[in-house]
Amino acid sequence: MEKERPPVFGIIDRGGQVVINLLDNVKQKTIEPLVKDTIDPGTLVYTDEYSIYARLKKWGYEHSRPDTFFF
Repeated sequence: MEKERPPVFGIIDRGGQVVINLLDNVKQKTIEPLVKDTIDPGTLVYTDEYSIYARLKKWGYEHSRPDTFFF
Protein backbone atom coordinates (compact mmCIF):
# COMPACT_ATOMS: atom_id res chain seq x y z
CA MET A 1 0.00 0.00 0.00
CA GLU A 2 1.32 3.44 -0.94
CA LYS A 3 2.21 5.77 1.92
CA GLU A 4 -0.08 8.70 2.52
CA ARG A 5 1.10 11.94 1.00
CA PRO A 6 2.22 14.61 3.45
CA PRO A 7 0.22 17.82 3.81
CA VAL A 8 1.63 20.74 1.81
CA PHE A 9 1.61 24.28 3.18
CA GLY A 10 2.18 26.97 0.57
CA ILE A 11 2.42 30.74 0.78
CA ILE A 12 2.67 33.06 -2.20
CA ASP A 13 3.48 36.74 -1.96
CA ARG A 14 1.42 38.92 -4.26
CA GLY A 15 3.73 39.51 -7.17
CA GLY A 16 6.02 36.63 -6.75
CA GLN A 17 7.80 34.73 -4.03
CA VAL A 18 6.52 31.23 -3.24
CA VAL A 19 7.28 29.30 -0.03
CA ILE A 20 6.26 25.63 0.12
CA ASN A 21 6.66 23.30 3.09
CA LEU A 22 5.88 19.60 3.41
CA LEU A 23 4.38 19.07 6.86
CA ASP A 24 4.32 16.17 9.29
CA ASN A 25 0.82 17.25 10.37
CA VAL A 26 -1.61 20.16 10.14
CA LYS A 27 -1.78 21.04 13.81
CA GLN A 28 -1.62 24.61 15.12
CA LYS A 29 1.81 24.03 16.68
CA THR A 30 3.11 23.11 13.22
CA ILE A 31 1.42 25.82 11.15
CA GLU A 32 1.64 28.84 13.48
CA PRO A 33 5.46 29.13 13.38
CA LEU A 34 5.47 28.87 9.57
CA VAL A 35 2.98 31.72 9.33
CA LYS A 36 4.77 33.91 11.87
CA ASP A 37 8.22 33.27 10.35
CA THR A 38 7.04 34.04 6.82
CA ILE A 39 4.32 36.72 7.01
CA ASP A 40 4.62 40.18 8.56
CA PRO A 41 2.11 40.89 11.37
CA GLY A 42 -0.90 42.90 10.21
CA THR A 43 -0.78 41.47 6.68
CA LEU A 44 -4.06 40.57 4.99
CA VAL A 45 -3.91 36.81 4.42
CA TYR A 46 -6.19 35.05 1.93
CA THR A 47 -6.76 31.36 2.63
CA ASP A 48 -8.95 28.44 1.75
CA GLU A 49 -11.65 27.35 4.21
CA TYR A 50 -9.50 25.07 6.36
CA SER A 51 -10.45 25.74 10.01
CA ILE A 52 -6.89 26.31 11.29
CA TYR A 53 -6.91 29.70 9.53
CA ALA A 54 -9.64 31.00 11.85
CA ARG A 55 -6.75 31.63 14.28
CA LEU A 56 -5.03 34.14 11.99
CA LYS A 57 -6.71 37.16 13.60
CA LYS A 58 -5.62 35.95 17.04
CA TRP A 59 -2.07 35.60 15.69
CA GLY A 60 -2.10 39.24 14.51
CA TYR A 61 -3.16 39.04 10.86
CA GLU A 62 -6.09 40.26 8.81
CA HIS A 63 -7.90 37.32 7.20
CA SER A 64 -10.16 36.75 4.22
CA ARG A 65 -11.51 33.66 2.51
CA PRO A 66 -12.32 34.63 -1.07
CA ASP A 67 -14.73 32.44 -3.03
CA THR A 68 -12.32 32.26 -5.96
CA PHE A 69 -8.60 32.75 -6.22
CA PHE A 70 -7.23 34.60 -9.23
CA PHE A 71 -3.56 34.03 -9.98
